[in-house]
Amino acid sequence: MNLKLLILLSLISVSHSQKICSNGFTMVNDKCWGIVRQYKNQGDAERMCKFTDGSVMANTKTSTENEALLKLVSNAGLKIVWFGLQCFEDALKGCTWDDGDQNIKYTNFKDGPKDGFFAFDSGDGKWYHEDYSVQLPFVCELRPTTKDCGTNCGVSFNNYCYKIYDQQKSFDDAESYCKQRNSHLVSTHDRLEARFVAQMFQKQGKYWIGGHMNHTDYTWVDGSPSNYSPPMHYQNGSCMKLEVDDDGNDLDWYGRSCDELSIFICKRPVKQC
Repeated sequence: MNLKLLILLSLISVSHSQKICSNGFTMVNDKCWGIVRQYKNQGDAERMCKFTDGSVMANTKTSTENEALLKLVSNAGLKIVWFGLQCFEDALKGCTWDDGDQNIKYTNFKDGPKDGFFAFDSGDGKWYHEDYSVQLPFVCELRPTTKDCGTNCGVSFNNYCYKIYDQQKSFDDAESYCKQRNSHLVSTHDRLEARFVAQMFQKQGKYWIGGHMNHTDYTWVDGSPSNYSPPMHYQNGSCMKLEVDDDGNDLDWYGRSCDELSIFICKRPVKQC
């Protein structure tokens, strides 16, 4: 095989797996950011991000990302926006990004960490302590994903397709329904995926996810690693349900009778174009 053909095949492979942003977000330094021009207090802003495909408030974990957010917000004609930093005490050890990351190495505080929420100033890129009730525009953040060229994708998130079915089925019937569509009942592998799945269900309740549990462990029916879990409660069966609260937040997992009925989400890898 000659060199030109090798280069062509390499370019085709790269284009087939090209990262994209969903929901109209903008790709910036391998992150997807979306500016929301509606003025909201911090709690309502965070909630709107959550119900936009499980996105979080924007995080700037390096000076490069901080500069990129400055340019994005400034070019949008905005000055002060909510972003994803909160501190629970007047010390860096008490601060966390909205994606749950507490290992904060880069900082750009105006006056140091303080208990409360922070806003981002596109004039100087500084992080300003701000009262949570102040209404500001805000920036949401999603993981990049891959374009799907299959069918019944639903929502593409982090290189997988998620499709919710508003049909009441037993665990086995729900998994069979998913398998007929080349997918499985949904599995979750980190906090952000669990957040995304919970906001798809939205309403308070317990819903099928694709796992079996005993008193101490669990396995996914799709064969993926058992590498993440919230608290688990084995009750009257081994089929797993995710509890969602009345604000669309993911809570604990429960082992329930497989004959119970629930709506469900099917998950599959994206099909490359």
